Amino acid sequence: MYLKKIHLIFVIVSGIYSVSAFSKPYFNPAALGIGRTDSSIDIAQFRQLSERQFQTEGRYFVSVTVNQQTQPGQWIEFRYHPVQKQLLPRVSRRQWLMWGLHVDSAQGFEQPDDLIDDITRLVSAVKVTFDAAQQSLDIIIPQRFFMTADQRTGNASLWEHGITAFLLDYDYRIFHTRDSHYHDTRQSLSLRSGFNHGAWRFRHQGYLDKTKEKIAWQSQRSWLYRPVAPLKSELQLGELFSSDPVFDSRAYTGVRLISSEAMLAQNQQGYAPVIRGMTAHSAQLTIKQQGMILRQMSLPGGEFEINDLHDGLQGADLEVLIEEAGGTIQHYFQPGAYVPVMLREGRTKYSLDAGKQTGHKNEYGSWFMQGTAAYGVNSLLTLYGGGYTAHRAISGGMGAGVNMGAAGGMSLDWLTHQANRLRYQRYRINYQKFIPQTGSSLYLRVGGTIRASEHSGQESPPVSAGRQWSGQFQQSLAGWGSLSLGYRYSDRTPHQPRRRAHYRKPDKVWDAGYHGSHRYINYGINYQYRSSGVFQRADNQVSVSLSVPLEFGGQRLRSHFYYYHQAAGSGTQTSVSGSAGDDYRLSYALHHGYQHKAGTHRRGGEINWRNDKTDLQGSFSTDGNRNVWNGGLQGGLIVHRRGITLSRPLGESNALVDMDGIRGIRLMNVHAASTDSRGFSVVPQLNNYNQNTIRIDPETLPENADSAEPVQMVIPSKGALVAIRFGVQKGHRVIYTLKTAGGTVPFGAFVQVKRPDGSTVSGIVGDDGEVYLSGLPDSGLLRVTWGDNPGAQCKSAVVAPEENQGLVTMTLLCL
Repeated sequence: MYLKKIHLIFVIVSGIYSVSAFSKPYFNPAALGIGRTDSSIDIAQFRQLSERQFQTEGRYFVSVTVNQQTQPGQWIEFRYHPVQKQLLPRVSRRQWLMWGLHVDSAQGFEQPDDLIDDITRLVSAVKVTFDAAQQSLDIIIPQRFFMTADQRTGNASLWEHGITAFLLDYDYRIFHTRDSHYHDTRQSLSLRSGFNHGAWRFRHQGYLDKTKEKIAWQSQRSWLYRPVAPLKSELQLGELFSSDPVFDSRAYTGVRLISSEAMLAQNQQGYAPVIRGMTAHSAQLTIKQQGMILRQMSLPGGEFEINDLHDGLQGADLEVLIEEAGGTIQHYFQPGAYVPVMLREGRTKYSLDAGKQTGHKNEYGSWFMQGTAAYGVNSLLTLYGGGYTAHRAISGGMGAGVNMGAAGGMSLDWLTHQANRLRYQRYRINYQKFIPQTGSSLYLRVGGTIRASEHSGQESPPVSAGRQWSGQFQQSLAGWGSLSLGYRYSDRTPHQPRRRAHYRKPDKVWDAGYHGSHRYINYGINYQYRSSGVFQRADNQVSVSLSVPLEFGGQRLRSHFYYYHQAAGSGTQTSVSGSAGDDYRLSYALHHGYQHKAGTHRRGGEINWRNDKTDLQGSFSTDGNRNVWNGGLQGGLIVHRRGITLSRPLGESNALVDMDGIRGIRLMNVHAASTDSRGFSVVPQLNNYNQNTIRIDPETLPENADSAEPVQMVIPSKGALVAIRFGVQKGHRVIYTLKTAGGTVPFGAFVQVKRPDGSTVSGIVGDDGEVYLSGLPDSGLLRVTWGDNPGAQCKSAVVAPEENQGLVTMTLLCL
């Protein structure tokens, strides 16, 4: 009955609003008296409602569209602005930027968490349409104020460096072995700790090993790093490893400055050719790859250049179609072949390293400097090179990556090194060709080291002369699987003359395989021939694999079968695996193996449990004579200004989620957990410098709670711990019957209650003094007004129902 009356009020109000849609809102006050015998009608309030298009201030859960692009639904507070004569949303800087607006338009926000009442202060040409009945907010803003998705990813002003915190990741393992004559237990604890402050990240890796004889701690490495946004680079200090396309990786203690491709906009990462052309008239441009449209746009007449394509399917040619208004059609293919060293036209990558080497014993303790750079000359050519210098050692190298169009892609480089009177050169050639018409791929690699001279009385780095080359061919068979063929050859001669006679035989490996699937059944067959060692012993190995899905007792299982045959003997391995529980947190497997020649059986099983705070593993195996038990425990810990939060294993970048003290709310993200007793949860393994979406699972919200922003998006810098507050608020749903000393509160009166966070719960009084309020706090002051004079208002303390009662009705005396 109560809900029917409320619905009737909205029907009446909607009818009054609809007839005035094309003129200044107006209603006939006499219409309110039709069929009524009392005079408790607040005409003044209805005149105000008419001016506000019959919408009241307050918090609404609305579906948002910005320039016809749908955004995540969210709770937004609306306030009336007399100048615009409408309700306008209160918007945060994060909302504004995540809607896609350019950072330059957000200058009106003094702090990141500030709310702005009038968005016309940010963009004067904005048009806001709020429909309370449809729970929708439509915002139209000139396109020039928007950033593309790629611009948002590469915009350093949107990166969040996160909060100050201590982070710890741990991995504990225990191994126990027992047979009839021997037993042993070994334990290990791997720790990865860190401290974040601003954009700086400190990380340390260590390892604790415990056996029956001793306990040993080994510190593996410590380092410090931070992004350098203006250079799109990363600064690193401490115990580091070099990595670049010219020199081999080396361990050292020092400093490094390296460009970071992850900081670039997504359409500037990787390699893609530049499309250039000319049209005599306006035209429609379509660019496809493997039948998939990468870009479709209108062009004015004249020259054009497209330099921001995503890297897409590497190696596949681009199909370009230009349809001009004059009827002319241009249709051609742009080569897309590439090798990993290729860069976009005009793109530069570099690394600068300096410090004391800690790797090979012959180099340990020596100071060195090293620098490399690569530059995309155009879509067909990338040049790279570098130099290295240390005590009595110097190296230099250069190379090129070439897009040869229909012939494929190739890279070749040459390095020369001189140290302790030993000189050698190294060469490498890589070739790659992808044929999209047939689904064929070919990869070739040739490399070698040439010793120019040596001085036998001088200690030299362990450089082996020789050559290596390999080839791989892959062929897709459409719906019938894929075929692969490969060959590897390696011929190395050690640098010590006394050992060369034993290593003149090259290693050769041939392999072939076929893999396919049919209705969730996976199968494969592999063959390998290997000839290696001093005596050129040959070995043939054949293996067959089969994986079939099963269903038992409502549980989804999968069975696996593997057979192999080689010179040492043959054997079979069978296993069954599955998962169960909420979110399939429990996984398990049982396996059995049989070695035919020895006649031995090996049986075992494993179980893994993923809960909100840790990952647990356990396994057991036996071959009849020897038993092996293993166990593991992994997790994370974060110390922040509001306490300690436990989590599953952390990633490089993570989010600390605050649900305002509400326990048991789950996040709809992989690896995320429910909130703990203090309302905190951790979302690990965020993508660095990319937009990450974090959602609340609405099914886990308490009945009397809601969130202002159930979906939030963040772009963390590398290593950041981003704090996200969803602002989950508990509130009651109540129908009050408001009584005064002289009767009931008039029809149409305004009711407002301030929440602790400053937001407002509001409603309009219907028949018999009834008003529906949602999100009502546990306590507060209820204010009712039905006119401008002091006698046309009353107040009352909020009387809230007990927890989780759903919708309740109560009578309240307002004085």
